[in-house]
Amino acid sequence: NVGVLNPCDKPLEANNAAHESASTYKRIDELKKLGVQAEKDGNPALGLQYYQQASGLAKPFVRMDLRSVDISQFLIMNVNPEVHACGSYGEQSMSVLQRKPIITYCPKGKDKIPNWLYGILKPEMFFTTMDEVRNYLLHIAHDADIDDLNRWRFMDMNKVYGREIF
Repeated sequence: NVGVLNPCDKPLEANNAAHESASTYKRIDELKKLGVQAEKDGNPALGLQYYQQASGLAKPFVRMDLRSVDISQFLIMNVNPEVHACGSYGEQSMSVLQRKPIITYCPKGKDKIPNWLYGILKPEMFFTTMDEVRNYLLHIAHDADIDDLNRWRFMDMNKVYGREIF
C-alpha cells in the first residue's frame, strides 16, 4: 500500500505543463546546439535566447520532480552507474536536505554505487535486489523494533486528519 511518485511516469493532471517526452528532450537538445552555434558565430545574445528557451522547456518537469520529492515520505533511488542521472542526483540531494530516508537500489552491486553517495547516504539502506527493498519496507512498516537511522519519522495520521483513516 505504498503510493508511487515515479519521475519517469509522472501523475500529471491533464492541464499540467510538465510533460516530459522524447520530443521535449529532442527540442531542448536542438536549442542547446543552436545556442552553441550562435555563440561560435559571435552572437552570444542569440545564444542566450536559445538557452533560455531550453530552460523554459525543462523547468516545468524539474519543478514537478522536486514537488514529488517535497510530498514524498521516502525515496527509492535506482542507481545505474551506466546512466547519467543528474535529475536523480538532484532529487536525492533535495531529499538529503529534507532528512528523508533514501533507499538505494543498485542491481549491479553495492560496489557500483558511486563513492559520493557513500559519503552522503546511509549504507544500511543500500540494496541489490527489489526483494531486499520490499523486505526492508515491510520491516519499517510492521516491525515494532526498528532503527530509524535518524531518518524515519512516523506520524499519527488519524490525528493529522482528525478522523480514523487507518
